[in-house]
Formats: sequence, structure tokens, C-alpha cells
Amino acid sequence: MEARVLGIDLSDESTTLVYFGETEALTFKTLVAREKLKETWYVGDDAFDQSLGELTLTDRLLTLTAKHGTATIQGKKYHGNELLRHFLKEIIEKSVNKFDARYPDEIVISIPKVESDITNQIMDCFVDLGYYRSHIHVISRSESFIYYVMSQNKDMWTNNVGLFFVSDTKIHYYELRVHRGSGPKPVVIAQREDIHEGFDQDILNTPKGIKIADDILTSIGKEVLARKIFSSILLVGRCFSEVSWAENFMRVVCQRRKVYSEQALFAMGACYRGVDFASPKSPFHFTCICDGRLSSTVSLPLIHKTKECDTPIARAGDNWYTASSQWRMIADGVNSLDFKITPLDLRKRRMKVVKISLDFLPKRPQKTRRIDVRTVFKDAQTMMVEIKDAGFGDIYPMGKRAHLIKEVNLWD
Repeated sequence: MEARVLGIDLSDESTTLVYFGETEALTFKTLVAREKLKETWYVGDDAFDQSLGELTLTDRLLTLTAKHGTATIQGKKYHGNELLRHFLKEIIEKSVNKFDARYPDEIVISIPKVESDITNQIMDCFVDLGYYRSHIHVISRSESFIYYVMSQNKDMWTNNVGLFFVSDTKIHYYELRVHRGSGPKPVVIAQREDIHEGFDQDILNTPKGIKIADDILTSIGKEVLARKIFSSILLVGRCFSEVSWAENFMRVVCQRRKVYSEQALFAMGACYRGVDFASPKSPFHFTCICDGRLSSTVSLPLIHKTKECDTPIARAGDNWYTASSQWRMIADGVNSLDFKITPLDLRKRRMKVVKISLDFLPKRPQKTRRIDVRTVFKDAQTMMVEIKDAGFGDIYPMGKRAHLIKEVNLWD
């Protein structure tokens, strides 16, 4: 593959970069600092070291960007996305110099949770740095988890896969399962749960703290792994770089399962997803359901060339933040638009129909009631539908008040 692919895992705490084909990952603390008299920026440990002198340190860049916040550095106010752009520019420069390679062609950024605003801001940062928007992709850590696991040998994911991720402040648990026989392709589902808030890894600095941490993880492990069959367990977080301290926890997770520790897992998963984007033909053959993806197909019954068929608006597995559609139709002989919402697994949920009345439209003769319909998703569970009168040439001008915006909850 000729494309240079970069996977990035970006969070408030740290940022990890993995290039496809390289064996080493680079990790930086998500920090920036700037010199007082010139536009020289420092990132990661360099920024921290500089902050011990006269420079001001700014951290939590992802949250600052998401909240549209600002920070003042050396008397100048910066927006969060400006600081994030400087940080991304510097770490990519450092990675290019480290591997003596060209700049990446395809970049996938993994973040803890996908939301449309922060996704767009991250993509804007890369566009401002000179990258093509079509080659920048933002995914959730859940999706990175899926692509990492599905890039490994099948014996890793024959049954459930569990992932314990210990950040600087929380313990997170992810679980992956593969469903076969529900369609032409397997369905891979990953879910995330924030198990324990306020967990500080510095607790491991004392023998008493080590025992408390081991007890917490052991209790969590027993609860989430009970009555399930797992092929493998993955451990992510700097506290798992050495696991002898977690004797009881390891005894729980190692029962009849393979256990792996991979500190760069989310960046590696993003990198594998980048390979998928850069490949003419996808090397992956499954439907992905996780944070950032729709779990149901939304369709609308339409008549095309005298034949009625369900026309998909968005399919299960699509990214909800890009699954928008817009079209013009003739609403002839109908009083509503009937949106069908079909879950991927009909054994757990039944298909439901959401009707949106067209009573607000002006009455017109047959074949002359044209409407414009637009759909966008606020999140994986909420679709916004906009319907407005499109008129019919000079015969029936567009009705200015014939306009409706409706919020549709896919599932209660």
C-alpha cells in the first residue's frame, strides 16, 4: 500500500501516534507551551519542562476545544482549537522527523466519545494544517477497539473480548462480541462503560494504595466477566505496563482466557481503520456497531417506476454524524411520511414506524405536491427531519409557511 497512514489516539491526558508499518508508537502528554518573545511552541514533556521556567502550560486541550474555551498564553488569548492545532502540528512534525518519512496521506483520530461539534473542530484543525478533509477521519475509541481486535488472529475474538482501560482519572470497560448469521456480513458490536470515577493511578506509589487499586480492579473484574465466555482480555493504561502489583485482579482475568497488554491499542486501531480508508478494496468484511455508529436502519417507503420499495435513508453501521440526506419527491395521495426504523437484531427490538403528518402542506391536484425532505442526525438515537413545500413551477409557487422541522427519536 503506497499511502502513508497515521493513527492517532487523542485525549486530554495523552496522545499516541502510530504509523502503519512502523513498530514503534510515539506518546505525548497533551500539553502546549509557547515562548514569550517568538512563536516557538513546545508540546508534551518539552512543554512541561518549559513550564517549570517562565512559560505558561496549557493542558486539557480536547475539553478546551469541545467547550469553545480560551486560554491566555504570554498575554495573548487563544481559542481551544487554535491550541489544539499547534499541538497536532508539532507532534506530527516530531513523528515525521523521528521516522525520517513523509507526511501522512490518511489520518484517523480516535477520541473517547464522538460528538459532531468536536469532530468537526478536529477535522478543521487538520484542514488548516494543509490536509484534505476527505482524508481526515474521526472515530471513537470503541471503533478503534473493534478494528484493532478484528485485525488480529481469529482466536482472539472467537468469543467475547473484554478491555480494561485505566486512564489517569477513571476505569473504563469495553466489551466486544461478534454476531454471525444475522446478515450477509458478521456484525461486530462494542460497548463502553465508565466503571469507576475518581481513580488516580498515583495511588500505586504506596503499598497501601496498591492493595486498594488491586481490590477495586478485582471487584470490577469479577462483576463484568461473570457468566460470560471470553476468548481474550486486553489491558490498556500505563499502570498495566507492569502487572505484578495486581496479583488478585490478574488471577481473575487470566482464568481460561488469554490476556494481552497493549498501551498503544487505540492508536493502532485507528491506524488499521486508516488502512481500510486508504485501500481500494476494504480488507474488513463486517458491520461495525459502536459509539459513533447507527444501530438501526432508517428507511422510507417510496414508489419508483410504479414499484414500491423501502428506500434506505441511513443504514445500521453508518456514521451518524455523516449520515445526512436530501431529496425532492412528490407526496401524492399520502397524508404522512412513514419512516421505518429497523434494528439490526429483530430478536431484541421490533421494527417501528414513525409517522410525520403532511397536513401543514397546501392542498394541490394530483402529481403537483412536491416537497423537499432533509434528514440529519444529532446523535445515534435522534434524527432531525426537515420538510418544506417545493412548489410546482409558476403554477403553484412555494408556500412560505409550509415548513416543518421534526425531531424523531429512533428508540425511547
